[in-house]
Amino acid sequence: MKYVLSRATVLAQLRGSLRSDIAALQQEADIIALHLLMERAKAEDSEIAVWINVLPTDFNTVPIFWTKDQLAQLDSQPAVTRIEGLRRDMERDYQHVMESVLEKHFDEAVIDVWYSLQDYFWARQLVDTRAWNMRGQKFLAPCAGMFNHAPSSEDLAYRWQTDTGRRSQAFLTYHKIESKSGNEIADYRGTDMS
Repeated sequence: MKYVLSRATVLAQLRGSLRSDIAALQQEADIIALHLLMERAKAEDSEIAVWINVLPTDFNTVPIFWTKDQLAQLDSQPAVTRIEGLRRDMERDYQHVMESVLEKHFDEAVIDVWYSLQDYFWARQLVDTRAWNMRGQKFLAPCAGMFNHAPSSEDLAYRWQTDTGRRSQAFLTYHKIESKSGNEIADYRGTDMS
């Protein structure tokens, strides 16, 4: 794959104090999400513009984006409390990114247009829902994160092979997916979805 987003590939593209401030962010997801936002701000000048243009524009099916009325339909206060806590955590993460990077390197008008809380939520959801976790690192690769989820490994309508013959760890090094035309490409990620 020519273009893979990870902590290392993002930091390799940056220079100076912007690089230092982004490198100091503790969460790998924040580093990748911030880079996605920077690339999206470049519009068609971004090397990954074609990919960004086909990504979801919202995540209204993700509970942290639900309204109070939608959350009330869950009829489960523990679930609502957990979802509200996750939203607060993400708002706190955004505030940290804002203070550590955005306010230092971008003027207020640019932040309002390209780096708002909603923009951050969008980018973080892309990372959180599409990044591959391998060997303790997150990798976001165009198209690799667009596979649907298969309920079990038995439901896969294609053959998956890597250079080692194993499925996950070598995906970004070499992959070959053979599928008949019209078959869905899905990935079974096991029963532990964390």
